[in-house]
Amino acid sequence: GSDHGLKFYTANNGSLSERLRIHATGYVTKPSNPAFHARPPGSYSISGDQVIGGTWSTSDPESFVRGTLVNGTSIWNNNTGIFTVPVTGIYYIHWSVFLNLNTTRRDAFIYNGNTVIARSEIGTPNGPTGNNKSVSVSTVVSLTVNDEIKFGALTTGGNTIYQTVRPWSYACGYLVG
Repeated sequence: GSDHGLKFYTANNGSLSERLRIHATGYVTKPSNPAFHARPPGSYSISGDQVIGGTWSTSDPESFVRGTLVNGTSIWNNNTGIFTVPVTGIYYIHWSVFLNLNTTRRDAFIYNGNTVIARSEIGTPNGPTGNNKSVSVSTVVSLTVNDEIKFGALTTGGNTIYQTVRPWSYACGYLVG
């Protein structure tokens, strides 16, 4: 069946790209909005408070990179775990990190360059799952083209990101306005 909604396109050399759709049921989608969902390297060793580097993954079925290039470079870098903002606007950014055998506390940080823009902490773990605990942080923030969003963690007990066949840690972001 046909959607019978309203669609907006841009044309470039005879090729059409859908930019906005108002569906017949009323919801709105923007398929070209910059967005990403990526997973940090499993068993990545963390030394104190640091930005998570290493080789990230956007290849599993739940991960993706969508959007425009910045100066000819992808908005997401799997080698560094850095999201380079392609369009000035308001973004939703989320970071969830699951730390292995962390016995005291763990923090999750979102950075814009070298400045912390969001932070969350969880204290001493307890309960049936033992010392493997996750910590998440989210923010809605105004960002400018070429800002670099990085993801970090502080660990004072264990020192690795938990590894499973499908890692539980991830970072994601989306241009919301």
